Order: sequence, then C-alpha cells, then structure tokens
Amino acid sequence: MKPWCFLLGVLALFLGSSAGAQSLTPVALNAQVTPAAISYVGHKQNFVLRITNKDQGVDLNQLEEVHTRKIHLLIVDGTLTDYHHVHPTATKVAGEYHVSFVPKKNAYRIWIDITPKASGKQTFLTVDLGDFEKTIAPVKTVSQDSTVGGYAFRLNLKDSLRVGQPAMATVDVTDQAGKPVTTLQPVMGAFAHVVGFSEDVRTIAHIHPMGLEPKTQQERGGPTLSFRLEPKTSGFLKLFVQTRIGDQDLFAPLGVMVGDQANPDTHHHQEDHHHD
Repeated sequence: MKPWCFLLGVLALFLGSSAGAQSLTPVALNAQVTPAAISYVGHKQNFVLRITNKDQGVDLNQLEEVHTRKIHLLIVDGTLTDYHHVHPTATKVAGEYHVSFVPKKNAYRIWIDITPKASGKQTFLTVDLGDFEKTIAPVKTVSQDSTVGGYAFRLNLKDSLRVGQPAMATVDVTDQAGKPVTTLQPVMGAFAHVVGFSEDVRTIAHIHPMGLEPKTQQERGGPTLSFRLEPKTSGFLKLFVQTRIGDQDLFAPLGVMVGDQANPDTHHHQEDHHHD
C-alpha cells in the first residue's frame, strides 16, 4: 500500500433512509495522519489528522453537518473486532484536527466520513495507522445476536442477503429480563448508527434507522430499529450497531454472510471502487 493516504470512491454497501454511503465526487480530497503508527497498545494515543483539497486545508466551514457532526471517523482494525466512532476537534490550523482513541491492536484503517458543501454528497476518505494491509485477517464470526452492557441485540433478516438485492432488516433490543427496551437515547441525532465493513475492509457503510428521527434529547426510541440493506459485495459482513442507553454508548457487534448475486442480468450493474 502506498504510504500516503488517497482518495477512495465507495459505493453504498447499504442504502438507508437518512444517510447511506454514496459514490465519492471527483474532487481532489486527501487525508494524512501523524504519527502514522500505533505507539502504545492499550493506552490513549493522540494524532493529528489533516484533510486537504488540492493541497489546501479543508476547515469545518467547508463541510455540511450530518447527524450533529461535520466529521465522523470510523476506525477499525484488520480483524474487524476493535471498532471506534470518533469525532476530531479542529485546531487553529485550517484542515488540521486532533484525534484520540485507545487502540487495542497495532494497525487500523480510519474511514473519514464527510459531506463537502461543494458537492453536497457523502464522501469517504481513508488513512491507515501502521501496516494495515498486512493485518487484514477478519474474524468471521457469523452471529445475529450480541449482548453488550447487559442488553441483547437481535438482528432479524426477512430474506437471505445477496449482492445487489434490497432486503429489510430489524434489530430488536431487550434487557436482561428479556423485556423490550424503549429507552434508546438520541445519539448524534438518531436512535442508532450502524456501520458495516466488508471482509477485505475495502467497502463501508454508515447508515441510520428508518422512520422518524429524534428532534430533542428527551425523546426515546426502541425496541425495534429498522433498516434497508443492499449489499454490494459478497462474503462476510461485519456490523456494529451503536446505541445509547442510560447515558452509555453501546457497540453491538454482529456478523452475517452475503451471497452472490442470484441473476446479475436482472440487476443494474454498478462498479465498486477499491484501494489501489
């Protein structure tokens, strides 16, 4: 992999009601991170992220606010087991942002989710920490159930997932007694954020539940979250469902398999863009 960070066009792994991944617009966006390696596993590490457009720093005034933030960083390691959703803080230098998180692994891929005002379209950039390409070894645990923080998350699929075929899915949230949870708090303007990674970590989606979104911090959601899924690649698909309950952010890991397209001639062909 080239040492510099490059522009990545990403097709929608899923299509959601409020924010699905979209193709990257042809603008000269790039990103770099310093330092470009993990120094201390298990300890908080600070980084400086620089986002540029034709070598000019991209500041917050050039970005749309999407779900209460102008920059979402979706950070995952090569095993697809350690995931972080982080929001950087702008510095006094245009295009430079402070980032910090506690790494559990030696290498990560950072997906930078932004919407430039110039295009109005959701855009993804990537930058790697460490020798990420050599660490891609996904733990392919297929499971539609996850328990986090004493709450159970159950993924329900009406049909088997296949490339290019829309499918409806729900996630039901219950407590330790098996009772439906109706106290989901707003988190970044939604009752959940779902991020999906393909097994080669070359495609991604950042989507939100269908239906009405919370207008105030006092509103509550649950127990069922509904999504419209339309996978673009076959194989293992890792999902992380982020919710907030009792002022605590919970990340529920789930894993499913996506089958090949049943009949490619019956579907509109779209070209995926991958890493160089």
